[in-house]
Amino acid sequence: MKPMLIISRISAWVLVVCVMLFILSGLDSVRNFLMPEISSLIHLKFLLIPTLIAFVFHSSFSAHMAFKRWKIWNKISKSIIIVYVLFNVSLLVVFITIFYTNR
Repeated sequence: MKPMLIISRISAWVLVVCVMLFILSGLDSVRNFLMPEISSLIHLKFLLIPTLIAFVFHSSFSAHMAFKRWKIWNKISKSIIIVYVLFNVSLLVVFITIFYTNR
């Protein structure tokens, strides 16, 4: 199996785990089941970056493979992927500057 495909599948599983933890920590911070302070910290500080990185990599590589499978891998589809990745990376930078800077 190709290394990029393996990394894409690993990022998909990381994304599944992160989304499940995101849901559970968000639910705990609202409903106060276990420890809402720790759940809120996990939800806002620790899960955001790995989730976004896994999402960007997995979705962009899967779209790349879909374009190739549909035989429309040309300059337009390449530019769509580039714009998509740049948009998501810019969102990641915005989230990092908002959540991780000292106020």
